[in-house]
Amino acid sequence: MPKPANDFVCHYPRGRRPPLTYWSEKLVESLQGRAPKGLNEYKNSASLLNKAALVFAYLGEQDKARQICEAELVWLANEADGLNLQDSAHLLRLAIDPWVNMGRLLGFQGNAKNALEYFAAVHSLNSSAQVHLGPCRLTSQIWKKVLESHPHMNEVTRSIYVIDSLKTLLQSQDYRGVLEFIKALNAVECAAMSAPESRALSNAVSSPGLRYLVNEGALIAKLRLGSHGEIAANARPSLIKADAYYESVLMLYRAEIDCAEGTRNGSQISKKLAILVKGGLFDSVPPATMLRFIEKHGDLLEQVEERKLALGVYKKGLALARRLNDQIYEWEFLRALRRLAVSEEQQAEWDHAHRRLVGVCEYKVVCKAEGVTPAPSGSGRIHDKLLDAAMGLVGAK
Repeated sequence: MPKPANDFVCHYPRGRRPPLTYWSEKLVESLQGRAPKGLNEYKNSASLLNKAALVFAYLGEQDKARQICEAELVWLANEADGLNLQDSAHLLRLAIDPWVNMGRLLGFQGNAKNALEYFAAVHSLNSSAQVHLGPCRLTSQIWKKVLESHPHMNEVTRSIYVIDSLKTLLQSQDYRGVLEFIKALNAVECAAMSAPESRALSNAVSSPGLRYLVNEGALIAKLRLGSHGEIAANARPSLIKADAYYESVLMLYRAEIDCAEGTRNGSQISKKLAILVKGGLFDSVPPATMLRFIEKHGDLLEQVEERKLALGVYKKGLALARRLNDQIYEWEFLRALRRLAVSEEQQAEWDHAHRRLVGVCEYKVVCKAEGVTPAPSGSGRIHDKLLDAAMGLVGAK
């Protein structure tokens, strides 16, 4: 299969990607006729709007996704206007998600520079007198009220800044930009990769998970730059007191380094991990995270020509993707299995499953790769209804 995307293998919250028509139907059902009654209802309504925007982003209709995000921000600003400080803070906190989603959309479109400004604005909530997230103005007094009710929001905004900035830079293949960003994190008190590279990450990031992500970002960037000699420090578990799963993630990168350098260690590491995966050692890892691990691991097994082990790993990935109803990973693993099939029966089974999935899949990334029309006949109407329902909720029809 093509090399996995420049994305993290270690854990951070990931959503599953079900069939888009099914997702739209459920959202329309929840959105139609909805009118928030009381402040607590706004959170649920905002979540539905954010999911609606995500559907259109996956369809490749970024203009409609942005339209929903912008309308949601105007709606929140209008609803918060005239409320007391506490209630206003409750609503304006919800502006973070659509604002971040707009930054992500810019990243998808290749505009990394402007995308990073959106994420930086969110992080500045912790230090600025006031921050404008579109029409939503969050003063220091409002943010203080937010933190009184939700003290974890300091860490949330920091994580958004770090994770989304790194993901955007990796997606744009700006690997030197990734390393420069990591070095600069110390200045904004998030995290730091000190120079020389052999020194450990600073403890400025309180969350081990965030340190893992920063470290992995450096690993990905250096691998893509071919800087294999500089990677050893980042790939040592002792560097950041890695837990058992992240130690396995670091093993993947050590195997990738060895494969790139043509040594046998990569094969040995990949085979050892295959035994652990098939044996269920990682069954407690969040399934959406495990899918990414399996994708990268399978690629490494193919590189070292362990086709039989790769086949077993991808079969586990396919079963997990189907259990989660993640259509993109189901497609990815079916493509790999078709290539590795060892019998005509297997080949026929996976060819059929692949044709059936491609025939109904509306994800833009799949349609583009397969050269098919993005939307099956008639399904566009439910997406039109979704846009109408989302805009109707915020009074933007």
